[in-house]
Amino acid sequence: MRAMIPKIPDWRWRDTCGGLGTGNPIDDCNQKPDAAKQIDGCTEFLTLEPESPYVALAYGLRGGAYQKEGDLNRAIADFNHAIEIDPPL
Repeated sequence: MRAMIPKIPDWRWRDTCGGLGTGNPIDDCNQKPDAAKQIDGCTEFLTLEPESPYVALAYGLRGGAYQKEGDLNRAIADFNHAIEIDPPL
């Protein structure tokens, strides 16, 4: 089983996502088939929830998506940031 960020109810995102309540970035960050969508979702999550206990996980997931896209410099930066935040990750 791979680690995932727990889903937060859509109502938490309505005010930050233009009041539309059309989903949330956690779903995008947790999915793997579309690396660009995963990067966008994790980036939005990190912007909206900088104090979340899942920030290190989001950096790790985004790092994996960057790696999948071949952007190794960004992948390494995100992996290092995740390790700095939560060394046992």
